[in-house]
Amino acid sequence: MYRSIEIYEKQLDKVKTKLTGNLLLAFTTTCAIGLPFSLWRWFDIGFQPIFAIHIVITVIAYLIMSLPQKRDYKRDLYVLTFLLTCMGIAGSLTFGLQSGAATFMTFGTFLVAILCGFRHAISFSLAWCVILGGIGYLFINGDLTYAVSPNIYASMPSSWITVIVGIFVSSMMCLVCGGLLYREMTQMLQTIAHQKDEIHFLAHHDELTKLPTKRFLDDFIERQLLVSQRNKQTCAFVFIDIDKFKSLNDKYGHEFGDHCLIYVANILKSSIRDIDFVSRLGGDEFFFVLPELASTNAKVVVQDVLQRIFSELKVPFSYKEVSIHLEISCGISFYPKQANTGEALKRKSDLAMYKAKLNSGNSFCFYE
Repeated sequence: MYRSIEIYEKQLDKVKTKLTGNLLLAFTTTCAIGLPFSLWRWFDIGFQPIFAIHIVITVIAYLIMSLPQKRDYKRDLYVLTFLLTCMGIAGSLTFGLQSGAATFMTFGTFLVAILCGFRHAISFSLAWCVILGGIGYLFINGDLTYAVSPNIYASMPSSWITVIVGIFVSSMMCLVCGGLLYREMTQMLQTIAHQKDEIHFLAHHDELTKLPTKRFLDDFIERQLLVSQRNKQTCAFVFIDIDKFKSLNDKYGHEFGDHCLIYVANILKSSIRDIDFVSRLGGDEFFFVLPELASTNAKVVVQDVLQRIFSELKVPFSYKEVSIHLEISCGISFYPKQANTGEALKRKSDLAMYKAKLNSGNSFCFYE
């Protein structure tokens, strides 16, 4: 569980790194495109300190993007929030309410919320409000004055273009955040759903043979007995054990033994009917259930299935340089003839299987 949490944390860090990297690239590109429009106002209102700040911010953003070192989302976030804050404060000191400080504050808060959480975003937003409140106080008391009259500023094309570009860029950056988060979160949810299916499969299936486990088998038997009782049908229970498996495993090794189990499991799966259920109980023991049988031909159907299995096993099993004939012993019991509970039927199938082993093995035996 802890490893899964660690994997998701690393994946989330990758998403944050990708997000801040893309936003920093978008911000740098925006600065490069928007700087000429900002400096255009120089000819209309004369030089203002904010123009120098815009140039410095653009250079800083470009230098950060040019660094050859690995991207770090925390560093990129600090750089982005610092640059946005500088632009917002510089604009507010120069143009007051005419600046785009509110846009920078909103986007910055949104960005901090995504990457660092709600508390950090609230702190960032409150800090912005305090700064803007202080600047507003200075304007109200006359300590600061507009560098340009609002009427004159509103009549300049460069001012409107700057505002339009700022709104467009902020919107695009929000779309970058939203689009990337949507794609990455969708992918993460798909991964979680896939892993959930895998966990469910592993919880009910044997890891080696991919066959259902005893727990899954017991659930199936319980349901099938109810169906057979309701429909007044016969159900066959077959216990299978690989003959002399322990000696083969000791002689040729566990890897050879594992491939033997996989080989037998594949034969069982390919030989039974679609409605039948095959399971690995553990070790070299397998079990399968043949439901929906008529009492008049139940033995015939079981014999047909077992004959297919024995025919397949006549082909030598080969692994690496070893080739052998695998043999199995099978025991069969029937519901409701021999018992009416799953445990009793499995036990009687087990007893019949041991009787088949005593009869030299490589055969099947019905419980009598």
